Amino acid sequence: MSKQHWKGEELTCKPLDTYEEILLFLENPPPWRTLCKELTPHSKSMLKNIEINKYKYPSLDSPETFCHFDPEAEDVIRYDEKILPKTLVCHDMANGYHDDSYIDGTSHNEAYTFYNWAGIDIFCYFSHHLITIPPLGWINVGHAHGVKIIASLLEFVKYFNVILHQAIPHAVLIWYDSVTVQGTLNWQNGLNEKNKAFFDACDGIFTNYSWSERDVAKSALVAGDRIADLYIGIDVWGRNFFGGGEFNTQEVTLAHAHGCSLAIFAPAWTHEAMSREKTEANVVAMTEDLDDCQLFLLRDRALWGSLWPFLNTRVPSALPFKTSFCRGLGVKRRMYGEVLCNAPWYNLRHQQYQPNSAHGPHGYLLSSSEDIQKDRNTDYLYKDGKGILRYRASFQRSRQELHSVNSKMITDNNMIADNEDNLNTNENQKENEEDQAEPQQSKRKDTADDREEEVELGRSDQNDGRGRSMMQMSVNLKLGSKGTRQRFSLACVPGERECLEVYQDDSFNGGSCLRINPSDNLDHAHRHTRLFHCDFYCKDTLIVCVVTKKLSGFIEQFLNIELFMKDARNQDLKVILIGRSLSQPEAVNENSSGIVLVLPLETTSQPFREMQKYLLLNESAFYVPLENSFGWTV
Repeated sequence: MSKQHWKGEELTCKPLDTYEEILLFLENPPPWRTLCKELTPHSKSMLKNIEINKYKYPSLDSPETFCHFDPEAEDVIRYDEKILPKTLVCHDMANGYHDDSYIDGTSHNEAYTFYNWAGIDIFCYFSHHLITIPPLGWINVGHAHGVKIIASLLEFVKYFNVILHQAIPHAVLIWYDSVTVQGTLNWQNGLNEKNKAFFDACDGIFTNYSWSERDVAKSALVAGDRIADLYIGIDVWGRNFFGGGEFNTQEVTLAHAHGCSLAIFAPAWTHEAMSREKTEANVVAMTEDLDDCQLFLLRDRALWGSLWPFLNTRVPSALPFKTSFCRGLGVKRRMYGEVLCNAPWYNLRHQQYQPNSAHGPHGYLLSSSEDIQKDRNTDYLYKDGKGILRYRASFQRSRQELHSVNSKMITDNNMIADNEDNLNTNENQKENEEDQAEPQQSKRKDTADDREEEVELGRSDQNDGRGRSMMQMSVNLKLGSKGTRQRFSLACVPGERECLEVYQDDSFNGGSCLRINPSDNLDHAHRHTRLFHCDFYCKDTLIVCVVTKKLSGFIEQFLNIELFMKDARNQDLKVILIGRSLSQPEAVNENSSGIVLVLPLETTSQPFREMQKYLLLNESAFYVPLENSFGWTV
């Protein structure tokens, strides 16, 4: 590779495949490196999602709604991040470097994007190259959310770990369970004497995903006090994997119960395996009215909604704080509501801070294929005497039942075991036989009817041409205990909207805004919706600028924002920012029972003019013009 090549593609992020490319890269680094942003400091305290809303131990039988909360019972304990297990996301999508690799973005607004930053600690951009360099967009948006961004590297460990921490104080080096201390490529699916030397030499180990329950228990014992540095591999695609993967969180439950950290591999499955073919296992029922972007978001919410209880929430703490909730893509691009670009776009560099408590099982059902099909054939909608479309009471009563997982336990006989790839050593074969003695007995009970059902439910591990990353099989792969696998199907619930919805049809800044939906036909109750867990510290005066637009059909709607705070005496204080102007007689009880009501400043008042002046002189990047011709209220 010549210098001319790098110069010609200086606005494209690329991996390095040869030592010549490495030397050239060091001699003439790409100019986009100057755009890299530092890691934004976040609170050193985090929340255990499992404790939010006093939630019991999670399962898909009782999905949690994190976007709802009871203000009167709000008491979420903070924990020192050093004592908590961590979550690593390993992004492997068709070998990487697609729309995300272009510094100036592309016009493909349906490209994959990740937005669940609050629940993870480390993001690894993975590819099958000698040195993977994470694209700029991933670096910047991850750092903005306080998440460390790492990449895959195929050589050296101990020496590299020393110099890495000397150069970058918050660096992290993770060893992937692959090569043993004997120098052979032999996946262990856990931590043991064959790979512990690498674990001791770096910041953690990412286990291969073909583990058994016994592998996790033994690995936890070997890790000892460093159990938070033991990342159990969770393959979303479910290849040779305990529990089945995809929407099944059984494997996450097991790793979480042992106190291990999680390494979630290839969550872009929700995008890469998306299909509308009715014979495909991944098809989502009742999505005829959804476009591809909406279909991806539905699948992605279902996946991360099932994972969220097992994660911890990272909270922002640095002021000033600003977001318009754009996800780095859109059908148009706007500034202060005015259209700047009337064309689709995608650029992760322009993703803004995302809500950290938006998950709830709204708008979808996750259940067995049989239950989904039964519901699909049911006439659950009808028109009342006024011609208004309504849901039948029987459907509303069974809403939670339909969420429950009654999927049949299906033994997995279609594991890929190609003779050329399944080259286990004699020792591994012996261990594997011991691990799988009982599951093998259950396999013998598999009937022809069971096998037909497995095909009908539909899931194939065959290469479908979607990309190299999902189809490669491991050499010397020690298969863990298969046991039984659950298959879940997903269905859309038309008319039921999530509390906090990404909305691309309008925006204030960027390509989308956050639509805060009112109650709907399936949930009539008024609800409090949480935007953020946060740990902002304000010494003197807190200035809050809120920009809203009323939803069509809800002209009387307004948005109040409630801030749950501690005062100077560490007493609880609730400040309610009123989302509309009130006459002075209406502004009653401004300070009672630990509640403070705050009205918007009058734009003609002296305090308002002083605030504008302060922002222009001290925080010009956070100044927002008051006048707006596009329906937004500042």
